[in-house]
Amino acid sequence: MTQTSLFNDDQADVFRELINIAYGRAAGLLHQFTGAEIQLHVPQVAFFDYAGFIADIEHNIAPQMVLSQQTFSGRLAGETIMLLSAADARALSGLLHPLQPLQDDQVLSTIFEIGNIITTSSTQILSELSQVPIAYTSPVTAFYDPPSLQTLLAGIRYQDVLSISTYLDIPQHNVFAKIYYLFYRDALALLANSLHT
Repeated sequence: MTQTSLFNDDQADVFRELINIAYGRAAGLLHQFTGAEIQLHVPQVAFFDYAGFIADIEHNIAPQMVLSQQTFSGRLAGETIMLLSAADARALSGLLHPLQPLQDDQVLSTIFEIGNIITTSSTQILSELSQVPIAYTSPVTAFYDPPSLQTLLAGIRYQDVLSISTYLDIPQHNVFAKIYYLFYRDALALLANSLHT
């Protein structure tokens, strides 16, 4: 996997600490939304170019995935993608629909909301840090099999990707989710220059 070089080691450490703070906020918001004690493990952060991003997804792909995609605009423009297996998506949805058989639309609605909570809370910290306002679109959430996911990814063209891997501990289940922040080079350079070390 090719690693982007826009962040030096000190900047990467600062970024990881900010993501830890952001995910602490997100865990509190998830508790309010679901009523369950959800713990977010300390996230693992990696820096990829676009080819490395594609390779990372292919390494973690399952027979059926759920993907929640959200764009943000402004000088710090980009896109977030939250990706998890359909089985883990159903486990998360079971928190909100514990007494009924899960329908696909309920699963997608839950991941829509959870993805929105996690990605907006984390990108808001980046906005505060860089002092650049961010505007969000509504997330788009859908089921994908490997061929349809590969088709979707082939149409996305960013230069740099920040990958965040985390587990969400929920009652009687351990959900693994990967969240990717995709940027054009000038936006990521702006973010890197905002990280005071």
